[in-house]
Amino acid sequence: MVGVTGKGAVFLGPDIVCDGFIDNVGFRVQSHIHDDHMTMFSTSKGRQDIYMSKQSYELLLERKNADLCFRSNIRYLEFGQSAKVGNSEITLLSSGHMLGAAQTHVRRENGLNLGYSGDFSWPIDDVIQVNKLVVDCTCGNPNMKRNYSQAEADEKLIELISLNQSNGPIVLKAFRGTLQRALDRISGEINLPLIVTKSTYGEMQIYQRYGYNTSNIHSLAEESTNEILETKKYILVLRSGEKNPAILPNWTTITLSAFMTNPNDPVIEHGGNSYTVILSEHADFDGTLEYIKATGAREVVTDNSRGGNAVVLASEIRSKLNIKVRPSCSDFNREWGA
Repeated sequence: MVGVTGKGAVFLGPDIVCDGFIDNVGFRVQSHIHDDHMTMFSTSKGRQDIYMSKQSYELLLERKNADLCFRSNIRYLEFGQSAKVGNSEITLLSSGHMLGAAQTHVRRENGLNLGYSGDFSWPIDDVIQVNKLVVDCTCGNPNMKRNYSQAEADEKLIELISLNQSNGPIVLKAFRGTLQRALDRISGEINLPLIVTKSTYGEMQIYQRYGYNTSNIHSLAEESTNEILETKKYILVLRSGEKNPAILPNWTTITLSAFMTNPNDPVIEHGGNSYTVILSEHADFDGTLEYIKATGAREVVTDNSRGGNAVVLASEIRSKLNIKVRPSCSDFNREWGA
């Protein structure tokens, strides 16, 4: 069995599931800690052995998943390290998406190699080599192409902040992962204090340990930060979903998004000092096809539980790569007999 359930559980053989829960499947691999991949994690903690990268483990502990360190059924692997899991061997490789995000490689006892991309960027250094692949479809639409590099988008973000920093405070909003990547690029280029919530501050300490350049960061929970707030010269950093402050007319709001409405320019101006900058840790459409080719997979399932592009991506894979492919459905499918 290789495929995806309607609730987003990716199954790689009969005894391993990724990013979801299936009853009577003994092992779960957690590709990364974005909420749409954490479905039924609490259930899995009580009923499965769970594997993830060391970075994901540390980030989950920081999110106050307090019992993780006391559970013998939750284990982490270094990237490239293998573990015997039931009748299979699993190996995790970085997917380049966010800190700790992993591709999952499963080698069955019959020698068959199965894989799940998880969310991934492109290019990445090490790509899983598999016969059968479940692939993320976030940017699986041909319209999702970028005619600029992420480095160019970084420069546009820095330029936008530089042009607006004298006007008043700047609010920077993004999802986990994208946010830390942006702060890494901003640090050293923009001479403004970065003010973050208490939970983000804790996460940033982990990112720093893994080489992210995030200097001049201050927590809203510290009294000393009040002096910075009074200067009106700072960047207030919010994760998507965190409460917005009362935005005053002289504030600039910059939202970082992966939704590409203009393939030629990463900056979208909304008026009223409000902007969106297209920064994404997802491969675009061309990168998605390049990734699939790099895995060597001859049979592919496109993940139809997230992203909404599984059907069109399957059609593009069939026509452009001449690979056996189908979009996932909510039912188990045994046609591949893994």
